[in-house]
Order: sequence, then C-alpha cells, then structure tokens
Amino acid sequence: KHKTPGIAPDIKSLTLDDAKRLYKAHWDKHNLGYIQDKRKALLINDYIINSNAVKAIKRIQTKLQNNYNLTPDGIIGASTIRAINDIDFESFADTVQTDRRNNFDKNVDENYTKNIKNINGWMNRLNKLSDSVGFKKKYKSKYQY
Repeated sequence: KHKTPGIAPDIKSLTLDDAKRLYKAHWDKHNLGYIQDKRKALLINDYIINSNAVKAIKRIQTKLQNNYNLTPDGIIGASTIRAINDIDFESFADTVQTDRRNNFDKNVDENYTKNIKNINGWMNRLNKLSDSVGFKKKYKSKYQY
C-alpha cells in the first residue's frame, strides 16, 4: 500500500498510468532529478517505492556516511546528492543492490513462513533492475538454491 494522492492505494489495482504517476511522484518528492547518473536515480527510486522510503534512504546514507560525512536522516538533500553524484556507478549499484538483497534475507529471517514465498520474485526483480541499468552483477539470496 502507498499513500500517493490520486492513485489507487492498493498496488494490485494500479493501472499502468497509476504506476507511472506513482514512480514520478516519488522521483520528484525525493529529489532524484538532481542525481546526475540516472541509473543511480533509478536504483534509488525502485528501492524507495518497494520499501519504506525513509528507511531505504537512511540505509543508503548509512552505507555512504563514512566516506561522505552524511547524517542518515532519510532525506535526499544536498549532501546526499553530492555523495551519490561523487561515488562511481559500479560501487553505488553494488552497495544498493547488496543492501536490498540483505534486507530481503532479513525479511525472511524475521518471518520465514510469510516471506519465503516472495524471495524468488524479490531476487528476480533485483537482478532485472540491475540488468536494466547496465549493472551485470547477479545477486542470490541465502534462501535460493
């Protein structure tokens, strides 16, 4: 579920136009247009749409904070944008996608019965996203055999 005004609240009932508006609303709200490499922005946008946005942004900021003196506040502001623009694409993509994979595994760890059925779909999405932005590394969950 999401809370974007004017768009069906249940993901299952989204039309293609609703989905486009949802992605655009998140893109604008989180300042992704200021990220120079649109592949990085696409990785972030997919992460925040398919997770809790503030938590996803904080996780990215936490991964970058040592090298870029960031405070994980869940807001993509000027400091976060500078850090994202500065880091090379391959490092950034691996950081984000590895974090997402680890988060998927954590979700299964915390509620195996509920989440194990989703792991293959989550990992397929992650790897297709990597392919779509030209990042060729493949990820596998500890629950995939």
